[in-house]
Amino acid sequence: MQIILASAKIMNDRSATKGDACQSKKVKSSPDISLSSPRFQNEADCFARDMIQYSVETIAEMLGCSQQIASQNRLRFMRFFEDAQCQKGQVPDITF
Repeated sequence: MQIILASAKIMNDRSATKGDACQSKKVKSSPDISLSSPRFQNEADCFARDMIQYSVETIAEMLGCSQQIASQNRLRFMRFFEDAQCQKGQVPDITF
């Protein structure tokens, strides 16, 4: 079983502009936030590789969502490794 968590808010896609793909992404950072390496990076990589292989129709059926949302998610899966390369495997620490 796979579980995908997403915000209920609208997810705005980052549109790439001419030039370096990493520079076109606006990322806000705070000096109070420390970064760490993702704990399940290998599993996330495998999951993204698997999802890229499916058609939009299959993703829509698997996730129980519309074709439009499935299409957006397929693009996100396709950009997964580009995003990871830009961030160099660093994500904000979450502590409680």
